[in-house]
Amino acid sequence: MACLIVILALLNSLGQLLHSDAAPTYVHNRCSTTGNFTLNSLYHSNLNLLFSSLSSNATMLKKVGGGKLFWCKETEYNRENRRV
Repeated sequence: MACLIVILALLNSLGQLLHSDAAPTYVHNRCSTTGNFTLNSLYHSNLNLLFSSLSSNATMLKKVGGGKLFWCKETEYNRENRRV
């Protein structure tokens, strides 16, 4: 009897793992394109600092599918694991 309970519990667990819900469909987009922070605030200056840091640390342009260019930060990992 205990063996049957264990088998049923395992089957139930397996069924729950294999069952996946569909991704939700979002009807409305509530993202603002104008920003929601005060100009010349600490947050604004931190954003500017972050963006300038990201672009100044990018050392090469990479073409990705469709001819789009992306900045790529050259790292030791990239140099050692580059595929030819």
